[in-house]
Amino acid sequence: ADVAMYAAKNGGQRRRTRSAGYTPTMDHAFAAQTQLEVDLRRALDENELHLMYQPIVDLATHRLVGVEALLRWFHPERGVVSPATSIPTAERTGLIVPLGAWVRRTACAQAAEWYRRYGDAAPTVSINVSPAQLHDDSFVPSFAALLAEYDLPAHRLTVEVTESMAVSEPAAHANLVALHRLGVRLSLD
Repeated sequence: ADVAMYAAKNGGQRRRTRSAGYTPTMDHAFAAQTQLEVDLRRALDENELHLMYQPIVDLATHRLVGVEALLRWFHPERGVVSPATSIPTAERTGLIVPLGAWVRRTACAQAAEWYRRYGDAAPTVSINVSPAQLHDDSFVPSFAALLAEYDLPAHRLTVEVTESMAVSEPAAHANLVALHRLGVRLSLD
């Protein structure tokens, strides 16, 4: 009954009006989802997560001006786990907040290294954030602490958010304003 209930809850936009009958295949899907959650928790502890950096190129000059930090998970048995699988799991379970903290720390460390090495010619680093991260009370203070820890100018980072998140959520909007005041760049994704 619990498996069918969760299937109904996760079954679409009109969640309150959905029903689902139990089928044996639901056990497999539920077990796989539960294992993915366990594995993601372990990945945070076991250094299975990596950032890859997608270039952002100025079309007029063809020069690299920035990079977007993209989370990749290299599972020891499954290989690369798609972000289309891992990110929804992280959001559903609340792991997106510690996962986002790991991404911020790792991206800031890399941005600082590039800035020390290349100065103003270093690429800026863009980081995607989720609504749950923007609602976390420690979000802005953690950014400020990372900038200080790595001696990184705030304008070397860009936070990317969806348009709907930036416009429709007052708490998210307040944190975006606070980030902007720190000097972090903002971008609509």
